[in-house]
Amino acid sequence: MTSMFVYIAVEAVLTLACVILGVILSRRRNTQAIKSRSPVLLIISHWALYGQTTTMLFALSFSEHYDKKSEPIENLYQVLVVFLNFAYYFALILRCYRLYLIFKLDCNLENQKFFKKYLHRTKQKWLLKILGIMMFPVVVLSVLVFALTEFDLPVSYNGSERSATKDAIYVFYTFIEELLLVLAVFSLRNIEDTYRMTGELLLITMVWFTNSFFGVLTVDIWQNTIVVRNFLILGISTGIPIMRSYRGEEWESSLTVEGLQNLEIVLSNKLSLEYFETFICKQKDTTGEVVLSNWIKCEMYKNNYSEELLEEIQSEILGISDKIDLEDSFINLQEGVNLTTITRLQAHLFGILLVNYFSLFKKSSFYELLLREVHKKDIYLNRAAQTSFMVPGEYKPLTNLRTEIN
Repeated sequence: MTSMFVYIAVEAVLTLACVILGVILSRRRNTQAIKSRSPVLLIISHWALYGQTTTMLFALSFSEHYDKKSEPIENLYQVLVVFLNFAYYFALILRCYRLYLIFKLDCNLENQKFFKKYLHRTKQKWLLKILGIMMFPVVVLSVLVFALTEFDLPVSYNGSERSATKDAIYVFYTFIEELLLVLAVFSLRNIEDTYRMTGELLLITMVWFTNSFFGVLTVDIWQNTIVVRNFLILGISTGIPIMRSYRGEEWESSLTVEGLQNLEIVLSNKLSLEYFETFICKQKDTTGEVVLSNWIKCEMYKNNYSEELLEEIQSEILGISDKIDLEDSFINLQEGVNLTTITRLQAHLFGILLVNYFSLFKKSSFYELLLREVHKKDIYLNRAAQTSFMVPGEYKPLTNLRTEIN
């Protein structure tokens, strides 16, 4: 009786934790950390793990109080364990495939034929169709369990002579299951993973292998092992993405390939600003570097009035006054300076950057590298994610730029 109450208490804690995590996961599905992991597959994985763990806990709780020869109960147990196991497993494999395909698309950006052919496979609707196809044989087997009296699903290892065939089937499909998972994770070894998904998938694979070590022991030990394993996997596959979703995002969703044609957007994004700054610093004439530096300082001054910052702007503007046309009010900033003057100076500096440098930047190798980076992010966050039937997330644009160039 004591063990039964322990299992029920564990089930209560599991249910509470999974409901809370499931709600958070659903509400934050449009954050970049979760969207990049395919939120639909992530949600399916979460509830499949919960369902299988609950099935195991109830089986352990009432193992002394029901007759295992009772066909309806035993059949239901077999169907739930196998169905929920493969629902999670196939979703995990598809997440690996999606991540690998995005990497291949990034490596073949110039190959439009390849890009157009395989881009739709990153869509969640397509992945759900494939998941349905993969689960179809499992559904057929589940129906056969209830339809045929002598048909059983090998859900665990028994070790008796009477179950030798079932044990062999169980060992074989467990081996294939783990082999495919290893190959899937191994295929991701060279991927530049912005969101650190490969590390999570590797951890899940390592935890999943506990099924092999304990699967040949008694059924009760195996069931307890599955419960512990699923708790760990829940923490990795659901807990980690949720925690990452609360971290600040360095990437701004407003930055797209089309947005790179606009200097204002380029200057308002950390990544593109770094590329533009690097390009200007490589120029022989240092005027552009001073102009960009003071454009940024004007932006900083508008949000934080500082005499020290104003002196820096004044000093650097005087240093290039013989190279660019400036109004007298720009040269003598400290004489009756106001926010309007700073805004006008910033607009003037922006015009210089636009006319003298931006067109050259778009012809440079730095711009090509930036395009490649943005295109890759575009695949991650827009093309793959926006094809979902989920509502697109709302992102706040970068309004205050406080980056100072050394």
